[in-house]
Amino acid sequence: MIYINEELINNQRNVIKMLIRKVGNNIVQGKSIMNVSLPTIIFSKTTMLMRQSEMIQFIPKYVKYI
Repeated sequence: MIYINEELINNQRNVIKMLIRKVGNNIVQGKSIMNVSLPTIIFSKTTMLMRQSEMIQFIPKYVKYI
């Protein structure tokens, strides 16, 4: 099986490069490499605006208008 979605592959490479850069910076500064956090963008394909709009759509179910 060959996966040829170049955009997804480039995004994954960018995340790996960022993690290597953060680990390298922590080593140079004498910090622990365990303090490196993963970017949340790799866990979800939706943007912050999309997540907020999904939450807002349920407001009428919980709020009564006068």
